[in-house]
Amino acid sequence: MYFTRDTSYRVIDSKRCPHSGSCVGAKCAAINSSTLVPELQEGNSYPGSTFCVESCGGPGCDCFYWSSGCLFYRVYLVPNTSKIYEIFRCDRWREEAKVKFTHTDVIQGKTEFLVASMKPNVPISWKAFTFTLSSLTVPPIPLLNVPFISDGSNLAIWKSTLVPALRCNSVKDAESLQCDVIEDCYCSPAETKANCQCKEVDIQEPFRNLQHRLPITTPALSFRISREGLVQARVPAMTTSEIILTFQDDLKTDIVVDDAICTVSNAILVGCYKCAKGAAANIKCTSSKTTQAEITCEGSSFSVPCDETGAESTLRFSFERAQIHITCSVSCGSVSMKFELGGILKFTNTAHALFSTWISGQSNNPSDFQWPDISHIVNVFLQWMSAAEIDGDTRYLRKFMHPHSLSSLHFENELRTIYNALYKQISISASLTSQWEAIKSEKSFLLAAPGENILLISRCLRTAEITRERILRLGSRYVFTDLLYARNAGKGNVSLFNWQDWREKSEYGSQIETILMMIDVRKQLLDDQIKDMEKVLCTQEKALREAQKTLNLTQVAEMIRRENEQLLEQFKEEPRLRVSLLENQLEAKEAEIRRLRNTIANLERSSAAVKEGKEDVLLVQAPKETRKLEGSKVQISSDKEKGDQNEEVPQLVDDDPMGDFDDSMKNESAEIDEDDEYY
Repeated sequence: MYFTRDTSYRVIDSKRCPHSGSCVGAKCAAINSSTLVPELQEGNSYPGSTFCVESCGGPGCDCFYWSSGCLFYRVYLVPNTSKIYEIFRCDRWREEAKVKFTHTDVIQGKTEFLVASMKPNVPISWKAFTFTLSSLTVPPIPLLNVPFISDGSNLAIWKSTLVPALRCNSVKDAESLQCDVIEDCYCSPAETKANCQCKEVDIQEPFRNLQHRLPITTPALSFRISREGLVQARVPAMTTSEIILTFQDDLKTDIVVDDAICTVSNAILVGCYKCAKGAAANIKCTSSKTTQAEITCEGSSFSVPCDETGAESTLRFSFERAQIHITCSVSCGSVSMKFELGGILKFTNTAHALFSTWISGQSNNPSDFQWPDISHIVNVFLQWMSAAEIDGDTRYLRKFMHPHSLSSLHFENELRTIYNALYKQISISASLTSQWEAIKSEKSFLLAAPGENILLISRCLRTAEITRERILRLGSRYVFTDLLYARNAGKGNVSLFNWQDWREKSEYGSQIETILMMIDVRKQLLDDQIKDMEKVLCTQEKALREAQKTLNLTQVAEMIRRENEQLLEQFKEEPRLRVSLLENQLEAKEAEIRRLRNTIANLERSSAAVKEGKEDVLLVQAPKETRKLEGSKVQISSDKEKGDQNEEVPQLVDDDPMGDFDDSMKNESAEIDEDDEYY
């Protein structure tokens, strides 16, 4: 279709006064989208569109001439990367069928196989045979018409609603940016600026989305990339073909009808509804001999292998609802067997994704939005309400304490409600049986720890027991209500004719024996399932006890490692505390030494002043300090001489004024060395 690149929008503008620059002559009338205006030189080297609108002029707009000015602006695209993308659509698909041929030599007792990829009208020779695919019909699938995007190495599905801004005719044009621009912008020109808002298209988004990046698997078909880099679409079902067989030898032909009996066990559907991936069911087809089986499920047909050991296959569907319960048929000849598929599918879309799609403008049609299955939500709620009434509500019994107030319509409605609830519980029990068989064969269950399996089995066991109890109670309730209806009809409390019509015409009125047989069959199946669960539960509990007795060397090593880490942390923390304590002590000693040095300097200045004979020198006699160690603290006290405050301070003259101070310093130094802590 076309080539493109990952680009971003840019806008450049320029305001020019009249009769200046490009705003001359016809002004904006001479400008079109491809005009390259010199004032927009930065954007002229990139692909884009040029626009011009008239703006204000005159002295009020910083212009000399009384005329309208020009506002030029250009919206252009700047490439983010050098990678080139190709967006294309497969208008025609080359058809090819993968066929498996089986040749059995009865005389030699040897069987040979040939798997060939056949193209229409191209013969293939094998042994004495020639095979020709004369026709191949593929059902109409809309996904075959979707566009793709390629970056040279990867492929993804491209949304047809997205239109990239840059469209190139060839790779060379994309490299040189000689391309057409389909801009999606809304611009509001102001006086001197152009305000533009453009819708960016993320080219790389399909490659980041796993739902769009190839390989992709859907219920109808699957896409993958071939070795040559081409797109391959595989249609697993609903295809028809015609093969012409020619041979050269003289053969005697006999028509043999193969009536092998094929059986398929019930399976669970897993997956999602209203989604591209759809739902899938893994089945096992068992037959009396190796053959191909045909499966039909509500309009969908499949061809699967079948053998004595049980060949595994996967059936894929696309549903629009959450609760699925379908009946399928399998046949390998004239005999057809039934089996059931059921399950509760998931809804993968979110409200955030729905609103994001709507806000981004990717879809404006309400039918394009995928809403969850409302009926499933309502059924779950009604089932919960019905279970609450069955388990603990006595209003039903209270109503029948006054049978004269009940009518025929009331009895018939009650019987219908009970029958529907009973059928619902029987369907649940069938799903439980299928789920339990699937759980036992899953690899995750077989490889899981005993503790996890015990929890899972306990939940399944409790669900099975509750379902069995509900089936029995609903059956008893149905029989009780039916007998009460007949009794009231016989006594004349309700219309006898209505009761007779109910018995003869209604599908609910004559099914007592059928319901009891159905309850017995389902109860027996649930009893067998519960016994099997209890057996598996005992096995898992025994395995758990054995595992607890066994010494787990890995756990012991982990405990020892953690203890060693804690000890190392303690050893690392203790030296840090000691170093911090010593640093605090050192800082205290340094502060004390600085204080003593200041005192020495003051005394030296005082002594020098005394020697010079200055009269205005004030002698300061430092009090005598006494330090005493009490416990871990040093107590400092001073003895001051008591005297009259009015008494003059005598001037002391000492031949060696620093001698006593030196002795005091020695004592203090000795005391400091003896003590380590200061408070």
